[in-house]
Amino acid sequence: MKTTLTLSLAAVAIVLAPAATLAGPAEEEKKVFAELSALIPKDRVASVDDLYKKWQAVQAKTSKAVILDIRSYAEFYAGHLLGSDNISPGLPYLVPKTWPDPNTEIWVFCRTQHRATYFTSFLY
Repeated sequence: MKTTLTLSLAAVAIVLAPAATLAGPAEEEKKVFAELSALIPKDRVASVDDLYKKWQAVQAKTSKAVILDIRSYAEFYAGHLLGSDNISPGLPYLVPKTWPDPNTEIWVFCRTQHRATYFTSFLY
């Protein structure tokens, strides 16, 4: 009986251990996120409503802005904004190669704002 209970507890610990690490960002990650967020000028952070208006302007061809979806390829192909481009969130160095004009208006978005913050901070 003790062996069964011990094995059951060990199995629960193994199953719950990964969940405990996914419970929330570590303090160091929060610090890094805050530092990277500070690199992005506050007037460059837009709302979803602003993104929607810009998307409408791009669709109407009254804006040449680039709408950049930095979710994973799987997320992008599961559904994305019509006309948006996709770059993996770990590849911000592709932006100047893809759009060499430094005056290109680029709107970066993801599902939760975290990846967009990390990505965009490397562009500043």
